Amino acid sequence: MPNPIERDRIISQLTIKKNFREEEKKGHKLLRLYVDGKKTGISTSISRSPKYKEYGVDLLKWMARGLRLSTTSQLIDLIECPMTYEQYINWLRNNKGLHL
Repeated sequence: MPNPIERDRIISQLTIKKNFREEEKKGHKLLRLYVDGKKTGISTSISRSPKYKEYGVDLLKWMARGLRLSTTSQLIDLIECPMTYEQYINWLRNNKGLHL
């Protein structure tokens, strides 16, 4: 079972290293993936609630689904950087049939 990950770390890693951009959504931040400067349909919501300063296994599973990943381990690799932006995009193209 993975350790909880701080919300701020998730946001910073995905926006700084993985080409996600923050968008505002009612009560949440939306992190949306951009490829070659173009918005994609791949996104995840991040709560602003003080209750969710850390994301445990249930929230990480939910987030992985939104980012079209097969496992929570892949999401952790994306956040913690063993999986690069290029590897993520290639994985989406090869495994999910996405034309990005």
